[in-house]
Amino acid sequence: MSAIWIFNHDAMTPYNGTLTRHYSFAKHLLANGHDVTIFSASVVHNTQKNIIEDKSLFKEETVDGVHFVYVKTYPYKDNGLTRIRNMMAFYFNLKRTARRFTKPDIIYASSPQILSLLAGIKMAKKLKLPCVCEVRDLWPESIVEYNDTSRHNPIIMLLYALELQIYRRANAIIFTMEGMYDYIVNKKWDRQVDKNKCHYINNGVDIAEFNSSITEHIMDDPDLTNPDTFKVVYCGSVRTANSIDLLVDCAAELQTRPDAQNIRIFVYGDGPHKEALEQRCINANINNIKFKGFAQKKYIPYILSKSQLNVLNYRQSSTQKYGNSSNKLFEYLAAGHPVLANIDEGNYPIISKYECGLVLKERSVQAYADAVQFFSLLDDEEYSKYCENAVNTSKMFDITVLAARLEEVLASCIAEFPSNTDLK
Repeated sequence: MSAIWIFNHDAMTPYNGTLTRHYSFAKHLLANGHDVTIFSASVVHNTQKNIIEDKSLFKEETVDGVHFVYVKTYPYKDNGLTRIRNMMAFYFNLKRTARRFTKPDIIYASSPQILSLLAGIKMAKKLKLPCVCEVRDLWPESIVEYNDTSRHNPIIMLLYALELQIYRRANAIIFTMEGMYDYIVNKKWDRQVDKNKCHYINNGVDIAEFNSSITEHIMDDPDLTNPDTFKVVYCGSVRTANSIDLLVDCAAELQTRPDAQNIRIFVYGDGPHKEALEQRCINANINNIKFKGFAQKKYIPYILSKSQLNVLNYRQSSTQKYGNSSNKLFEYLAAGHPVLANIDEGNYPIISKYECGLVLKERSVQAYADAVQFFSLLDDEEYSKYCENAVNTSKMFDITVLAARLEEVLASCIAEFPSNTDLK
């Protein structure tokens, strides 16, 4: 069996966050006899918590059998200079840390931070072993789209050049969005990046763990058990990219409709826009939406099991046409309730393809409120069809299925190295 290093700046355990893709993969790889170590940043993503409070370079922890190595980084706020400092610290300290450990058979480096991929490429070359790069978000394309940054910005142009070099030099590339190779083609990079080394492994959900959490981790929240309301739930960050202001607009519109008085919208999550949106609701007397704040990942399955409609909200972006890899989507599906989304599914639909809910073509407040009300008024038989489709679709993205696919990619790269690589 193989020794695998996973580099992911934001990798978490279920006990300190929600970004647990690689923790879940590691558990399944361990069960198949592989030796796995996850290297992640000491500062927990989107928090001020630093796992390393002294001057130590790294700290080790084993959680449910998964070996984590937390690399010293610094707290940050928003996406400014402090976050850049945080990323740079991870990049340089990761290289210093990794050399303290026994050489693996392969490095599996994951974005969105592009420096994690660069570290994997450079270390693999030095150690003469293969590197698989996983792209879970298109950096810098997402920065351009969501922050209105010019593609001609010198730093952005440098990041594009670095991105291409990573694609060229990786032994294999894993894309979490099904249509990401279309992005390669659109950038006119397809002559330099072989499609045969590109693989699609979406984000998913550990269905067995999800179902057990519903009964093991119950949240004391009377709003979730109120039998007289139709519960609409959003779980995730409250920031620009998620357009939660649209949910507030929708709530205000529904509040004016006599036959929508039983609808309640609950937002579980935190972010820079939360306080302002809460104040807006107070000022405008919008009382059919509540901001519940951050919820630990262990409670998410229970929360979603009590909802009747789950919403997937994103600001419109051209990157959406390459597919959907939102973590929350697969938890929504596992909960067995319909999903309402305002995204562009492009040529790679999931929700509309498998009839798990509705994807809004029109993004107006009126259309959003109409869709919410549509689900609240469905008869039991029609509603049950959406629920059944959601559960069946979630099985396609069960972490056991995805982990088996990942294991095949890793094994293939190890077996073929160095004949398939630019790293030699």
